[in-house]
Amino acid sequence: MTSVLFPGLWGPTAELVLTVDSIVRNKSTPQDQIGSILKKHKADFNCLFSPLERSVKDRQTVVKAVTEGMSISGVTRTLPKVFTQEVMLLSDVLKLNELKCVHLLLAGEEHLPRFPNLTRGLLAVLLYFDERRSLASCLKTLIQLRDGRLWTFGLQSNILDTISSFTSDFVNEGLVQKILTVILETDVASELEKLEQGHALGDGLHRMMLREAITEYRNTLSDVLFVWACQNPLPAGDNLKILRHLKKHVSLDKEGRLEHDSLALFMTLLYGLDLEPQSDHQSYSSLLLDPSFTTPFHKELTETDSKIANKGLIAALHFVWGVSVNVTASSSTAAHLDKLLVDEDLLFNWAFRNGGCEFMANAVAQSQGFANEEYYVSRLHTLISSFISSLPLRVSEIQSESKDQQDTSRYVFF
Repeated sequence: MTSVLFPGLWGPTAELVLTVDSIVRNKSTPQDQIGSILKKHKADFNCLFSPLERSVKDRQTVVKAVTEGMSISGVTRTLPKVFTQEVMLLSDVLKLNELKCVHLLLAGEEHLPRFPNLTRGLLAVLLYFDERRSLASCLKTLIQLRDGRLWTFGLQSNILDTISSFTSDFVNEGLVQKILTVILETDVASELEKLEQGHALGDGLHRMMLREAITEYRNTLSDVLFVWACQNPLPAGDNLKILRHLKKHVSLDKEGRLEHDSLALFMTLLYGLDLEPQSDHQSYSSLLLDPSFTTPFHKELTETDSKIANKGLIAALHFVWGVSVNVTASSSTAAHLDKLLVDEDLLFNWAFRNGGCEFMANAVAQSQGFANEEYYVSRLHTLISSFISSLPLRVSEIQSESKDQQDTSRYVFF
């Protein structure tokens, strides 16, 4: 979990990174230590979504540091005027708090020997995005440490309770919407353009490292939602927010395959919807048993218009929703599911007519990283298996239609 750009650990979050790594390795870090460190760094996690804002008071503190000095790591230091001017420039470019920029520039100065072709200002920019990447990775690891339906790390119960409570607070405080906003607003190209306008871009190596850090930061945040959904379904309203996001915003590579963030969000929805019959030993309640979820989700999904970013993806979700409703209805007597089954033909016909299966076979299954993520592969396999076992008559119809038309492209899985 250490930096991918800089050796070792640096900055105020080093303590947090070491603690999370220790939990993963030893599974026995004292509960009091974990609780105090997580509480101490809660504000750092929040800065993943809303960076510490600029402050007139803090700006004045930096300006006065030239003559009066300022406290840095418990020691009062004076700062050269040229250094404070760089702080102001960095603060304006990143729209970031001035005191935070002081620490970034000092850290950049420490790393100058490794990057003789860069200035401390350029390194500070790089360190800023690298720190965000590292914090996102820590948050993802903490969520992975929770017990759930797919895996367990075997942590001591008191440690597990501390981590579960800490991470649950994030979801309750709007984690999903915050992450969706970051994914939408933190576009690599636009971030680099802003930095270039602020004269904060260096040579090709600097640009490459920035692109890597920003991309991994976005991707890791999308993974945060995925690993949560694997273990415990996200709240009903959050799944609806992800659906609305994917209707309007889909990232595809040059070959038309889903890029990392959109793939993770698509698979997050697949783990939020039941694709296998309910079990008596199931530790969580199915979202599909709640009409306050199914009604708005069904309405949002089936309201298709020209504003959809990618019809193939929404067609794939029509297919997923049709399977999920059928599977859940097979083990439940909930009346609201019968009403949804009335639209079964609408769901599957729209899915097949708009290339839902083709999309899953090409844009999803062929996307970079899909084959290396076992929980992606497993979920797609469960989806297709459940369709075949739950809707055998429809499978027969598909096979018959494909044979008659000598065209199997629409039904590539069957």
